[in-house]
Amino acid sequence: MHRGPVLRNSLIVAMLPIVLLVVGVIIAVVLPLAQWANGAEGPAGRGDEARSAVAGEPAAPSGPSDQKETAESREISALVRQLGDPTYTVRQRATKRLIELGIITQPLLTQALEDDDAEVRSRAGQVLAQVVEADFHLRLEAFTNDLEGRQQHTLPCWGRFSQVFGQEKISRMLFVEMQRSEPAMLEALDTNPKLAGELFVMRIQSIRQSIQFPARDGTGPPTISLGTVCSLLMVSAAEGVTVSDQDAMQLSALIKQSTFQRNLSANLESGILKKMLGAWIVHNSSSALARDNLSLAFTFDLKEGLDLAVKLLANDGRGQPPAVRHDALLTVGRFGNHTHIGLVEPLLKDNDFCAPQQGNDERQPQIRDVALAVLIHLSGQELKDYGLDHVQLNFQTLPQGGAIAFADKLTRKAALRKWEQWSGRGGAGPAGKPAAAKDSSYRPADAKAPATGSPVPAAAGATTPAPAARAAQQADAPAAKVEPTTTPRPAELVP
Repeated sequence: MHRGPVLRNSLIVAMLPIVLLVVGVIIAVVLPLAQWANGAEGPAGRGDEARSAVAGEPAAPSGPSDQKETAESREISALVRQLGDPTYTVRQRATKRLIELGIITQPLLTQALEDDDAEVRSRAGQVLAQVVEADFHLRLEAFTNDLEGRQQHTLPCWGRFSQVFGQEKISRMLFVEMQRSEPAMLEALDTNPKLAGELFVMRIQSIRQSIQFPARDGTGPPTISLGTVCSLLMVSAAEGVTVSDQDAMQLSALIKQSTFQRNLSANLESGILKKMLGAWIVHNSSSALARDNLSLAFTFDLKEGLDLAVKLLANDGRGQPPAVRHDALLTVGRFGNHTHIGLVEPLLKDNDFCAPQQGNDERQPQIRDVALAVLIHLSGQELKDYGLDHVQLNFQTLPQGGAIAFADKLTRKAALRKWEQWSGRGGAGPAGKPAAAKDSSYRPADAKAPATGSPVPAAAGATTPAPAARAAQQADAPAAKVEPTTTPRPAELVP
Protein backbone atom coordinates (compact mmCIF):
# COMPACT_ATOMS: atom_id res chain seq x y z
CA MET A 1 0.00 0.00 0.00
CA HIS A 2 3.06 2.26 0.05
CA ARG A 3 3.84 1.69 -3.65
CA GLY A 4 1.54 4.55 -4.95
CA PRO A 5 3.34 7.48 -3.26
CA VAL A 6 6.71 5.96 -4.08
CA LEU A 7 5.75 5.63 -7.76
CA ARG A 8 4.51 9.23 -7.93
CA ASN A 9 7.73 10.50 -6.36
CA SER A 10 9.77 8.49 -8.85
CA LEU A 11 7.83 9.97 -11.80
CA ILE A 12 8.30 13.51 -10.52
CA VAL A 13 12.03 12.96 -10.14
CA ALA A 14 12.23 11.47 -13.64
CA MET A 15 10.27 14.33 -15.30
CA LEU A 16 12.08 17.12 -13.47
CA PRO A 17 14.87 17.49 -16.11
CA ILE A 18 12.27 17.71 -18.90
CA VAL A 19 10.33 20.40 -17.02
CA LEU A 20 13.50 22.37 -16.38
CA LEU A 21 14.42 22.10 -20.09
CA VAL A 22 11.04 23.45 -21.19
CA VAL A 23 11.25 26.34 -18.71
CA GLY A 24 14.74 27.12 -19.96
CA VAL A 25 13.57 27.25 -23.55
CA ILE A 26 10.74 29.59 -22.59
CA ILE A 27 13.11 31.91 -20.75
CA ALA A 28 15.81 31.81 -23.39
CA VAL A 29 13.72 31.97 -26.57
CA VAL A 30 10.04 32.65 -26.18
CA LEU A 31 10.27 35.67 -23.87
CA PRO A 32 12.89 37.48 -25.97
CA LEU A 33 10.81 36.81 -29.07
CA ALA A 34 7.74 38.29 -27.43
CA GLN A 35 9.71 41.34 -26.35
CA TRP A 36 11.16 41.70 -29.87
CA ALA A 37 7.69 41.47 -31.42
CA ASN A 38 6.41 44.19 -29.04
CA GLY A 39 9.36 46.44 -29.80
CA ALA A 40 10.77 46.18 -26.25
CA GLU A 41 14.12 44.64 -27.04
CA GLY A 42 16.22 47.57 -25.92
CA PRO A 43 19.35 48.55 -27.90
CA ALA A 44 19.54 48.14 -31.64
CA GLY A 45 20.50 44.66 -32.75
CA ARG A 46 18.60 42.68 -30.07
CA GLY A 47 16.00 41.60 -32.62
CA ASP A 48 18.76 40.03 -34.71
CA GLU A 49 20.03 38.14 -31.64
CA ALA A 50 16.58 36.70 -30.97
CA ARG A 51 16.17 35.60 -34.58
CA SER A 52 19.61 33.95 -34.47
CA ALA A 53 18.67 32.12 -31.30
CA VAL A 54 15.57 30.70 -32.94
CA ALA A 55 17.66 29.50 -35.89
CA GLY A 56 20.21 27.98 -33.53
CA GLU A 57 22.96 30.28 -34.83
CA PRO A 58 25.01 32.83 -32.93
CA ALA A 59 23.97 36.42 -33.55
CA ALA A 60 26.37 38.45 -35.64
CA PRO A 61 27.65 41.41 -33.65
CA SER A 62 26.71 44.78 -35.08
CA GLY A 63 29.78 46.42 -36.54
CA PRO A 64 30.70 50.02 -37.32
CA SER A 65 29.12 49.88 -40.79
CA ASP A 66 25.78 48.70 -39.37
CA GLN A 67 25.84 51.46 -36.77
CA LYS A 68 26.69 54.03 -39.47
CA GLU A 69 23.83 52.82 -41.67
CA THR A 70 21.41 53.01 -38.78
CA ALA A 71 22.58 56.53 -37.92
CA GLU A 72 22.15 57.62 -41.55
CA SER A 73 18.67 56.11 -41.70
CA ARG A 74 17.67 57.94 -38.54
CA GLU A 75 19.08 61.19 -39.90
CA ILE A 76 17.29 60.81 -43.26
CA SER A 77 14.01 59.94 -41.54
CA ALA A 78 14.28 63.03 -39.35
CA LEU A 79 15.15 65.23 -42.34
CA VAL A 80 12.16 63.93 -44.31
CA ARG A 81 9.89 64.86 -41.38
CA GLN A 82 11.47 68.30 -41.31
CA LEU A 83 10.38 68.86 -44.92
CA GLY A 84 6.96 69.65 -43.46
CA ASP A 85 8.22 71.75 -40.54
CA PRO A 86 6.27 75.00 -39.93
CA THR A 87 9.52 76.98 -40.04
CA TYR A 88 10.76 77.84 -43.52
CA THR A 89 14.46 77.81 -42.58
CA VAL A 90 14.11 74.31 -41.12
CA ARG A 91 12.47 73.06 -44.32
CA GLN A 92 15.18 74.63 -46.46
CA ARG A 93 17.98 73.23 -44.30
CA ALA A 94 16.46 69.73 -44.46
CA THR A 95 16.09 69.98 -48.24
CA LYS A 96 19.71 71.02 -48.69
CA ARG A 97 21.02 68.27 -46.43
CA LEU A 98 19.00 65.56 -48.20
CA ILE A 99 20.45 66.66 -51.55
CA GLU A 100 23.96 66.48 -50.06
CA LEU A 101 23.38 62.93 -48.82
CA GLY A 102 22.54 61.85 -52.38
CA ILE A 103 21.13 58.60 -53.70
CA ILE A 104 21.00 56.87 -50.28
CA THR A 105 17.95 59.03 -49.55
CA GLN A 106 15.97 57.53 -52.44
CA PRO A 107 14.02 54.82 -50.51
CA LEU A 108 12.71 57.14 -47.79
CA LEU A 109 12.07 59.97 -50.23
CA THR A 110 10.06 57.58 -52.40
CA GLN A 111 7.95 56.65 -49.38
CA ALA A 112 7.48 60.35 -48.60
CA LEU A 113 5.78 60.84 -51.97
CA GLU A 114 2.68 59.33 -50.33
CA ASP A 115 2.89 61.38 -47.12
CA ASP A 116 -0.29 63.03 -45.82
CA ASP A 117 1.47 66.42 -45.73
CA ALA A 118 1.36 68.13 -49.15
CA GLU A 119 4.53 70.09 -48.36
CA VAL A 120 6.41 66.90 -47.57
CA ARG A 121 5.21 65.29 -50.81
CA SER A 122 6.19 68.30 -52.91
CA ARG A 123 9.65 68.75 -51.44
CA ALA A 124 10.36 65.02 -51.43
CA GLY A 125 9.56 64.88 -55.14
CA GLN A 126 11.87 67.79 -55.91
CA VAL A 127 14.74 66.38 -53.87
CA LEU A 128 14.24 62.89 -55.29
CA ALA A 129 14.46 64.18 -58.87
CA GLN A 130 17.69 66.00 -58.10
CA VAL A 131 19.45 63.13 -56.31
CA VAL A 132 18.46 60.59 -58.97
CA GLU A 133 19.69 62.86 -61.77
CA ALA A 134 22.94 63.59 -59.93
CA ASP A 135 23.52 59.86 -59.38
CA PHE A 136 22.86 59.15 -63.05
CA HIS A 137 25.43 61.72 -64.15
CA LEU A 138 28.00 60.25 -61.78
CA ARG A 139 27.42 56.76 -63.19
CA LEU A 140 27.50 58.06 -66.76
CA GLU A 141 30.77 59.88 -66.07
CA ALA A 142 32.28 56.69 -64.66
CA PHE A 143 31.10 54.78 -67.73
CA THR A 144 32.53 57.44 -70.06
CA ASN A 145 35.91 57.28 -68.32
CA ASP A 146 35.98 53.50 -68.73
CA LEU A 147 35.44 53.02 -72.47
CA GLU A 148 37.76 50.02 -72.37
CA GLY A 149 35.19 48.23 -70.19
CA ARG A 150 37.47 47.30 -67.28
CA GLN A 151 34.72 47.79 -64.67
CA GLN A 152 31.09 46.84 -64.28
CA HIS A 153 28.58 49.66 -64.71
CA THR A 154 24.85 49.92 -64.13
CA LEU A 155 23.28 52.19 -66.71
CA PRO A 156 19.73 51.82 -68.05
CA CYS A 157 19.56 49.77 -71.26
CA TRP A 158 23.27 48.94 -71.38
CA GLY A 159 22.59 45.22 -71.08
CA ARG A 160 20.09 45.31 -73.94
CA PHE A 161 22.31 47.52 -76.10
CA SER A 162 25.56 45.61 -75.56
CA GLN A 163 23.92 42.26 -76.25
CA VAL A 164 22.99 43.40 -79.77
CA PHE A 165 25.67 45.94 -80.66
CA GLY A 166 28.66 44.73 -78.65
CA GLN A 167 30.82 46.19 -75.90
CA GLU A 168 33.66 47.60 -77.97
CA LYS A 169 34.87 51.14 -77.44
CA ILE A 170 32.98 52.49 -80.45
CA SER A 171 29.76 50.90 -79.16
CA ARG A 172 30.29 52.48 -75.75
CA MET A 173 30.88 55.90 -77.29
CA LEU A 174 27.58 55.73 -79.19
CA PHE A 175 25.77 54.50 -76.07
CA VAL A 176 27.09 57.45 -74.08
CA GLU A 177 25.75 59.83 -76.73
CA MET A 178 22.36 58.11 -76.60
CA GLN A 179 22.25 58.36 -72.79
CA ARG A 180 23.13 62.03 -72.86
CA SER A 181 20.39 62.69 -75.41
CA GLU A 182 17.47 60.53 -74.20
CA PRO A 183 18.10 59.11 -70.69
CA ALA A 184 14.44 58.95 -69.64
CA MET A 185 13.33 57.02 -72.74
CA LEU A 186 16.14 54.47 -72.38
CA GLU A 187 15.44 53.95 -68.69
CA ALA A 188 11.77 53.37 -69.45
CA LEU A 189 12.69 50.83 -72.12
CA ASP A 190 14.50 48.81 -69.45
CA THR A 191 11.58 48.79 -67.00
CA ASN A 192 8.34 49.66 -68.81
CA PRO A 193 8.24 49.24 -72.62
CA LYS A 194 4.73 50.67 -72.80
CA LEU A 195 5.91 53.87 -71.11
CA ALA A 196 8.91 53.93 -73.45
CA GLY A 197 6.50 53.86 -76.39
CA GLU A 198 4.57 56.81 -74.95
CA LEU A 199 7.79 58.77 -74.44
CA PHE A 200 8.75 57.95 -78.03
CA VAL A 201 5.51 59.52 -79.29
CA MET A 202 6.00 62.62 -77.13
CA ARG A 203 9.58 63.05 -78.33
CA ILE A 204 8.65 62.64 -82.01
CA GLN A 205 5.88 65.22 -81.65
CA SER A 206 8.24 67.61 -79.85
CA ILE A 207 10.84 67.29 -82.63
CA ARG A 208 8.23 67.82 -85.32
CA GLN A 209 6.96 70.99 -83.67
CA SER A 210 10.46 72.36 -83.19
CA ILE A 211 11.16 71.83 -86.90
CA GLN A 212 7.85 73.19 -88.15
CA PHE A 213 7.97 76.20 -85.81
CA PRO A 214 11.65 77.09 -85.36
CA ALA A 215 12.86 79.82 -83.04
CA ARG A 216 12.51 83.37 -84.28
CA ASP A 217 16.13 84.24 -83.57
CA GLY A 218 17.17 83.32 -87.09
CA THR A 219 19.02 80.14 -86.12
CA GLY A 220 16.68 77.97 -88.21
CA PRO A 221 15.37 74.47 -87.40
CA PRO A 222 17.26 72.64 -84.64
CA THR A 223 19.74 69.91 -85.43
CA ILE A 224 18.58 66.56 -84.12
CA SER A 225 21.51 64.74 -82.52
CA LEU A 226 22.73 61.32 -83.54
CA GLY A 227 22.07 60.12 -79.98
CA THR A 228 18.41 61.10 -80.22
CA VAL A 229 17.86 59.40 -83.59
CA CYS A 230 19.58 56.20 -82.40
CA SER A 231 17.54 56.16 -79.19
CA LEU A 232 14.32 56.56 -81.18
CA LEU A 233 15.38 53.74 -83.52
CA MET A 234 16.22 51.40 -80.66
CA VAL A 235 12.99 52.07 -78.76
CA SER A 236 10.72 51.81 -81.79
CA ALA A 237 12.25 48.45 -82.81
CA ALA A 238 12.00 46.92 -79.32
CA GLU A 239 9.56 44.16 -78.41
CA GLY A 240 6.63 45.43 -76.40
CA VAL A 241 6.75 48.91 -77.93
CA THR A 242 3.91 49.88 -80.26
CA VAL A 243 4.52 52.69 -82.75
CA SER A 244 1.91 54.00 -85.17
CA ASP A 245 2.66 54.24 -88.88
CA GLN A 246 2.43 58.02 -88.70
CA ASP A 247 5.04 58.27 -85.94
CA ALA A 248 7.26 55.76 -87.73
CA MET A 249 7.05 57.94 -90.86
CA GLN A 250 8.27 60.92 -88.85
CA LEU A 251 11.24 58.88 -87.68
CA SER A 252 11.88 57.81 -91.27
CA ALA A 253 12.11 61.48 -92.21
CA LEU A 254 14.62 62.04 -89.40
CA ILE A 255 16.74 59.18 -90.69
CA LYS A 256 16.99 60.94 -94.04
CA GLN A 257 18.35 64.11 -92.50
CA SER A 258 22.02 64.92 -92.87
CA THR A 259 23.08 64.18 -89.27
CA PHE A 260 22.23 60.49 -89.38
CA GLN A 261 23.14 59.90 -93.02
CA ARG A 262 26.51 61.61 -92.63
CA ASN A 263 27.41 59.32 -89.72
CA LEU A 264 25.97 56.30 -91.49
CA SER A 265 28.17 56.86 -94.51
CA ALA A 266 31.49 57.93 -93.04
CA ASN A 267 31.58 57.45 -89.28
CA LEU A 268 33.36 54.63 -87.49
CA GLU A 269 29.98 53.85 -85.95
CA SER A 270 28.48 53.10 -89.38
CA GLY A 271 28.44 49.33 -88.78
CA ILE A 272 26.42 49.74 -85.59
CA LEU A 273 24.12 52.31 -87.20
CA LYS A 274 23.41 49.98 -90.14
CA LYS A 275 22.59 47.15 -87.78
CA MET A 276 20.29 49.42 -85.80
CA LEU A 277 18.57 50.69 -88.93
CA GLY A 278 18.26 47.14 -90.29
CA ALA A 279 16.47 45.99 -87.15
CA TRP A 280 14.11 48.93 -87.43
CA ILE A 281 13.06 48.35 -91.03
CA VAL A 282 12.29 44.68 -90.35
CA HIS A 283 10.27 45.50 -87.23
CA ASN A 284 8.21 48.16 -89.01
CA SER A 285 6.93 46.20 -92.00
CA SER A 286 3.48 47.65 -92.68
CA SER A 287 2.51 48.53 -96.25
CA ALA A 288 2.58 52.22 -95.38
CA LEU A 289 6.28 52.01 -94.49
CA ALA A 290 7.41 49.18 -96.75
CA ARG A 291 8.52 51.16 -99.80
CA ASP A 292 10.47 53.68 -97.78
CA ASN A 293 12.16 50.94 -95.76
CA LEU A 294 13.05 48.94 -98.88
CA SER A 295 14.50 52.13 -100.35
CA LEU A 296 16.63 52.57 -97.21
CA ALA A 297 17.86 48.99 -97.62
CA PHE A 298 18.99 49.77 -101.19
CA THR A 299 20.53 53.11 -100.27
CA PHE A 300 22.58 51.89 -97.30
CA ASP A 301 23.14 48.28 -98.39
CA LEU A 302 21.10 46.86 -95.49
CA LYS A 303 20.92 43.12 -96.01
CA GLU A 304 18.07 42.98 -93.50
CA GLY A 305 15.99 44.37 -96.36
CA LEU A 306 15.82 40.77 -97.62
CA ASP A 307 14.00 39.71 -94.44
CA LEU A 308 11.49 42.49 -94.98
CA ALA A 309 11.00 41.58 -98.66
CA VAL A 310 10.43 37.92 -97.78
CA LYS A 311 7.75 38.93 -95.28
CA LEU A 312 6.03 41.16 -97.82
CA LEU A 313 6.02 38.48 -100.53
CA ALA A 314 4.62 35.75 -98.30
CA ASN A 315 1.44 34.19 -99.74
CA ASP A 316 2.42 35.44 -103.22
CA GLY A 317 2.37 39.04 -101.98
CA ARG A 318 -1.40 39.05 -101.56
CA GLY A 319 -2.63 42.03 -99.62
CA GLN A 320 0.30 44.23 -100.67
CA PRO A 321 -0.12 47.06 -103.20
CA PRO A 322 1.53 46.44 -106.60
CA ALA A 323 4.18 49.08 -105.91
CA VAL A 324 5.19 47.25 -102.71
CA ARG A 325 5.35 43.90 -104.54
CA HIS A 326 7.48 45.55 -107.23
CA ASP A 327 10.02 46.92 -104.74
CA ALA A 328 10.05 43.73 -102.66
CA LEU A 329 10.86 41.62 -105.74
CA LEU A 330 13.75 43.87 -106.69
CA THR A 331 15.03 43.72 -103.10
CA VAL A 332 15.11 39.92 -103.35
CA GLY A 333 17.06 40.36 -106.58
CA ARG A 334 19.54 42.63 -104.79
CA PHE A 335 20.14 40.64 -101.60
CA GLY A 336 18.76 37.15 -102.34
CA ASN A 337 20.19 34.11 -104.05
CA HIS A 338 18.96 31.08 -105.98
CA THR A 339 17.36 29.63 -102.84
CA HIS A 340 14.70 32.34 -103.24
CA ILE A 341 13.57 31.22 -106.69
CA GLY A 342 10.68 29.32 -105.09
CA LEU A 343 9.54 32.50 -103.35
CA VAL A 344 9.54 34.57 -106.55
CA GLU A 345 8.22 32.08 -109.11
CA PRO A 346 4.54 32.17 -108.04
CA LEU A 347 4.45 35.86 -108.97
CA LEU A 348 4.90 34.94 -112.64
CA LYS A 349 1.10 34.69 -112.73
CA ASP A 350 0.65 38.20 -111.23
CA ASN A 351 -0.48 40.41 -114.14
CA ASP A 352 -1.21 43.51 -112.07
CA PHE A 353 0.31 46.69 -113.44
CA CYS A 354 3.35 47.93 -111.54
CA ALA A 355 1.86 51.42 -111.47
CA PRO A 356 -1.67 52.80 -112.00
CA GLN A 357 -2.39 53.03 -115.72
CA GLN A 358 -5.01 54.59 -117.93
CA GLY A 359 -6.69 51.89 -119.99
CA ASN A 360 -5.70 48.25 -120.22
CA ASP A 361 -2.55 48.21 -122.36
CA GLU A 362 -0.77 44.88 -121.76
CA ARG A 363 2.51 46.38 -122.96
CA GLN A 364 2.71 48.33 -119.71
CA PRO A 365 5.03 46.89 -117.03
CA GLN A 366 3.41 44.15 -114.96
CA ILE A 367 4.46 42.46 -111.72
CA ARG A 368 5.17 39.21 -113.57
CA ASP A 369 7.66 41.06 -115.77
CA VAL A 370 9.62 42.14 -112.69
CA ALA A 371 9.35 38.63 -111.19
CA LEU A 372 10.77 37.10 -114.37
CA ALA A 373 13.65 39.60 -114.49
CA VAL A 374 14.51 38.76 -110.88
CA LEU A 375 14.34 35.01 -111.58
CA ILE A 376 16.65 35.40 -114.59
CA HIS A 377 19.10 37.30 -112.38
CA LEU A 378 18.94 34.81 -109.47
CA SER A 379 19.43 31.85 -111.80
CA GLY A 380 22.53 33.37 -113.40
CA GLN A 381 21.03 33.86 -116.87
CA GLU A 382 21.03 36.92 -119.11
CA LEU A 383 18.12 39.33 -119.54
CA LYS A 384 18.88 39.69 -123.24
CA ASP A 385 18.15 36.00 -123.77
CA TYR A 386 14.57 36.66 -122.67
CA GLY A 387 13.82 39.67 -124.83
CA LEU A 388 14.83 42.21 -122.16
CA ASP A 389 18.05 43.34 -123.82
CA HIS A 390 16.95 46.98 -123.53
CA VAL A 391 16.63 46.74 -119.70
CA GLN A 392 19.55 48.05 -117.66
CA LEU A 393 19.25 46.35 -114.27
CA ASN A 394 22.26 46.40 -111.96
CA PHE A 395 20.35 46.09 -108.65
CA GLN A 396 22.46 48.83 -107.07
CA THR A 397 19.60 51.32 -107.08
CA LEU A 398 15.88 50.67 -106.80
CA PRO A 399 14.40 51.09 -110.30
CA GLN A 400 11.10 52.85 -110.90
CA GLY A 401 7.97 50.90 -111.73
CA GLY A 402 8.30 51.31 -115.49
CA ALA A 403 11.93 50.22 -115.86
CA ILE A 404 11.23 46.55 -116.62
CA ALA A 405 8.81 45.92 -119.48
CA PHE A 406 8.50 43.81 -122.61
CA ALA A 407 8.16 45.37 -126.05
CA ASP A 408 4.87 43.57 -126.64
CA LYS A 409 2.74 40.74 -125.27
CA LEU A 410 4.16 38.20 -127.72
CA THR A 411 7.68 38.82 -126.41
CA ARG A 412 6.38 38.39 -122.87
CA LYS A 413 4.65 35.15 -123.79
CA ALA A 414 7.81 33.77 -125.37
CA ALA A 415 9.89 34.75 -122.34
CA LEU A 416 7.51 33.02 -119.93
CA ARG A 417 7.61 29.85 -122.04
CA LYS A 418 11.39 29.99 -122.15
CA TRP A 419 11.50 30.15 -118.35
CA GLU A 420 9.08 27.23 -118.16
CA GLN A 421 11.36 25.18 -120.41
CA TRP A 422 14.48 26.18 -118.47
CA SER A 423 13.06 25.36 -115.06
CA GLY A 424 11.42 22.17 -116.42
CA ARG A 425 14.87 20.80 -117.37
CA GLY A 426 16.12 21.32 -113.83
CA GLY A 427 18.00 24.51 -114.59
CA ALA A 428 19.92 23.39 -117.69
CA GLY A 429 20.84 26.04 -120.22
CA PRO A 430 20.63 25.62 -123.98
CA ALA A 431 23.82 23.53 -124.01
CA GLY A 432 22.51 21.28 -121.25
CA LYS A 433 24.86 22.76 -118.64
CA PRO A 434 23.65 24.18 -115.32
CA ALA A 435 23.52 27.96 -115.25
CA ALA A 436 25.75 29.79 -112.77
CA ALA A 437 23.18 30.88 -110.23
CA LYS A 438 23.64 34.03 -108.19
CA ASP A 439 24.73 33.40 -104.61
CA SER A 440 24.94 35.65 -101.59
CA SER A 441 26.69 35.48 -98.24
CA TYR A 442 23.58 36.77 -96.50
CA ARG A 443 20.56 34.63 -95.77
CA PRO A 444 17.65 35.32 -93.44
CA ALA A 445 17.42 33.33 -90.24
CA ASP A 446 15.03 30.75 -91.69
CA ALA A 447 16.90 30.17 -94.99
CA LYS A 448 19.07 27.12 -95.46
CA ALA A 449 22.36 27.32 -97.30
CA PRO A 450 22.41 25.21 -100.46
CA ALA A 451 24.91 22.41 -100.75
CA THR A 452 28.13 23.32 -102.53
CA GLY A 453 27.96 22.62 -106.24
CA SER A 454 24.25 21.83 -106.21
CA PRO A 455 22.26 22.92 -109.27
CA VAL A 456 19.68 25.67 -109.10
CA PRO A 457 16.57 24.23 -107.40
CA ALA A 458 13.75 23.64 -109.86
CA ALA A 459 10.23 24.75 -109.10
CA ALA A 460 7.77 22.28 -107.63
CA GLY A 461 7.17 19.50 -110.17
CA ALA A 462 10.26 18.42 -112.08
CA THR A 463 8.56 17.96 -115.44
CA THR A 464 6.14 20.87 -115.63
CA PRO A 465 6.51 23.40 -112.80
CA ALA A 466 3.05 24.51 -111.80
CA PRO A 467 3.81 28.24 -111.33
CA ALA A 468 5.67 28.56 -114.63
CA ALA A 469 3.08 26.52 -116.52
CA ARG A 470 0.21 28.60 -115.18
CA ALA A 471 2.15 31.76 -116.05
CA ALA A 472 2.55 30.65 -119.64
CA GLN A 473 -1.11 29.74 -119.90
CA GLN A 474 -2.07 33.17 -118.61
CA ALA A 475 0.22 35.04 -120.98
CA ASP A 476 -2.70 35.77 -123.30
CA ALA A 477 -5.09 36.64 -120.47
CA PRO A 478 -5.96 40.35 -120.16
CA ALA A 479 -4.15 42.15 -117.38
CA ALA A 480 -6.14 43.19 -114.34
CA LYS A 481 -6.66 46.92 -114.16
CA VAL A 482 -5.18 48.44 -111.02
CA GLU A 483 -6.87 51.35 -109.38
CA PRO A 484 -4.60 54.12 -108.12
CA THR A 485 -3.37 53.28 -104.65
CA THR A 486 -3.35 55.71 -101.78
CA THR A 487 -0.48 54.22 -99.83
CA PRO A 488 0.70 57.09 -97.59
CA ARG A 489 4.26 58.19 -97.99
CA PRO A 490 6.36 59.42 -95.07
CA ALA A 491 5.82 63.09 -94.40
CA GLU A 492 8.98 65.15 -94.42
CA LEU A 493 9.65 66.97 -91.20
CA VAL A 494 11.34 69.93 -92.84
CA PRO A 495 8.61 72.37 -93.92
